[in-house]
Amino acid sequence: MKNLFAPLFSAFLACASLAADAPPPSRAPADPAKAPPAVLGDLADYFAEDAPYRPASGEDRLAVALGISPSLQFGGPNTDVALLRLALAARHHNVSGLDIALLFGRTRGAATGVQFSLANAVAGPMRGAQIALAANVAGLAPESPGAGVQAAIGVNWADAFSGIQFAAALNRSARGRGAQVAVFSNLSDDFSGVQVAAVNMRGTSFSGVQIGLVNTGADSVEGLQIGVYNGAARFRGVQIGLVNCCETSEYPFLPFLRVSL
Repeated sequence: MKNLFAPLFSAFLACASLAADAPPPSRAPADPAKAPPAVLGDLADYFAEDAPYRPASGEDRLAVALGISPSLQFGGPNTDVALLRLALAARHHNVSGLDIALLFGRTRGAATGVQFSLANAVAGPMRGAQIALAANVAGLAPESPGAGVQAAIGVNWADAFSGIQFAAALNRSARGRGAQVAVFSNLSDDFSGVQVAAVNMRGTSFSGVQIGLVNTGADSVEGLQIGVYNGAARFRGVQIGLVNCCETSEYPFLPFLRVSL
């Protein structure tokens, strides 16, 4: 089931993190008089990575960075920001403190603190809070777990995240611990904690509490499921719902209540 959602986010993820070995976009010489404003050109390839994620510090460091776009900002993509970043759109290496970007805030390394934007994207680990109208993305690079809070009207996406994810549409965490709360759906491969949404879907394992109309998808579930439909390949705990399924049980389908200890 989780594969059904991949096409919905492929366009965003392609922009958020191109493959590390992809060559930088080539630009043909253009007449300066006819060239679009720098901010418009930057938005086209805004999230393109011209270097892989590096956990080390950037080449230089600023306390405060202001900008309109990645080509019209204080510091470059290898610059660390220590206190405040305020921009229309910006791209730096490591960012700490308060990060406010009206359109997009891109961090090529690690982020610590609070981010506000239309869309926040962090290639490395995120520790703190991400608040966005559209989407929050954290931990795009391998071995870069995040911790804190993600809140978005659209989508929260993390490779590994411990904390709380709030979204109107979708929360996605490959590996997570904490709470996922969404109006539509929560997706996770390996999760421990609480999931509340219309649809909760897991890949490998889940332990904790799930509350939704549909709770399904995991190979192994331990804890409490409350929903219209509850399902798992292997289950240990309590299921409360109209239909309760456990593929490996002597009684695969039970109405209203299943207790398996």
